[in-house]
Amino acid sequence: MDMRKLLILLVFINMACTQAPAPDQAQIRFEDVSEESGMLDAGVNGAGVAFWDYDQDGDVDVYITNSDSSTNLLGIHNRLWENDGTGKFRDVSEERGVANLGGLGRGISWGDYDNDGDSDLVVGNMPNSDRGDDIIPATLYKNLLTETGEPNFENVTRAAGLMRAEYPKDARVGGFSNTSGGIAF
Repeated sequence: MDMRKLLILLVFINMACTQAPAPDQAQIRFEDVSEESGMLDAGVNGAGVAFWDYDQDGDVDVYITNSDSSTNLLGIHNRLWENDGTGKFRDVSEERGVANLGGLGRGISWGDYDNDGDSDLVVGNMPNSDRGDDIIPATLYKNLLTETGEPNFENVTRAAGLMRAEYPKDARVGGFSNTSGGIAF
C-alpha cells in the first residue's frame, strides 16, 4: 500500500473513532413550541403523521390522524395543519376536505396517484365494528390544486376503485391492497 492510501485510511479511521461529545456538552437542544405554533391540540390521539407541502407554497405542512373513537365521536377529527411560513400553523382540515370525519385514522401516506403534479393523500382508517359497514378502512383524497388552483381535496376512494396494484419502474404510486373487507393502502 502506498503512503498516500495509508494516510487517507488513517484519516478515515481517526474520524470514525473520534468520540462524540457527552450529552451535556451537545449543542443541539429541543424546545416545546407547540403552543406558540398553534398546534397544541390535546384532543387528538395521533397514530399517523405526514410532513409534506400539500399546497406547494414552499413550506412543510403537517397532517395528523386521530384514532381515538371516543374523541372522534365528539367531533375531534384528523388535522391538516397548514404552515404559514413563519412557524405558525392553522387547522384547515375541514376547509380543505380532509378531516376524515367518522374515520379512525391510523396511518397516512401522500403521493401523486393520478400523476397530475400535486400530492394526493391516503388515510388508513381502523375499522370500527360498532359503526357497521359505513366506514371505509382507507380513504383516498385527490388534491384539486392542479385542476382548480386551490389545494382542496375530494374523496375519490370509491371512484378510484382501490385494489392491490404495483407499477414497477414507471414512477407511479403502487402498493394498494384490499384488506378487512374494505380498501387499505
